[in-house]
Amino acid sequence: MKILKFLQGLVIVIPILLLSHVSMAQNKTGSVTPSWITMMDDPNVNYFKAVEAFESYWKNREKPEEENEIFESAVDKRKEEELKAKSRRISATDPAKLYAFEYRKFLWWMKQTEPFVQPDGRIKSMDERIAEWKIQKQQKKEQAIKTKGQSDSGKKN
Repeated sequence: MKILKFLQGLVIVIPILLLSHVSMAQNKTGSVTPSWITMMDDPNVNYFKAVEAFESYWKNREKPEEENEIFESAVDKRKEEELKAKSRRISATDPAKLYAFEYRKFLWWMKQTEPFVQPDGRIKSMDERIAEWKIQKQQKKEQAIKTKGQSDSGKKN
C-alpha cells in the first residue's frame, strides 16, 4: 500500500518538475526577450518601429551568420575559416547565437511584409490584402475582355 502511494506521488511530482524545467529553458537567458521578436508577431505593429527596434538592438552587437554566408563558405575555404573563427569567438550566451533563428526570421518578415506597409507604418491586414487582390483580379478580367473586344472588332474590318 505504501509503495502504491509513493508511486502515485511520483506520477504527480515528476511531470511538475519536468514542466517547470522546460518553461525555464524556454527563456533563453532568463532575461527579457528583445522587443523586435514580439513585434514581428503582432499584426498591429508599426513596421517602422519594429525595424527601428531591430536595428537598434543589433547596432553594437555581432550579428549571426546569414544563410548566404553559410552557403558561400561551402565553396570558399577562406570564408569557411572566418565563419569557424567567428563561431568559436561567440559564446553560447551571446545574442548572435541565442537569437540567430529570430534574426533570420525577422529579415524574412521584413521582406515579406514590406509590400504591404502603408506610409504611416501600418501593415495592411489580410482582409485588406485579399480585397486588393480581388479588385486587381477584376480589373485584369475587364482589361482582357476589353482587349479581346478590340481585337475582334479589328478582324471584322
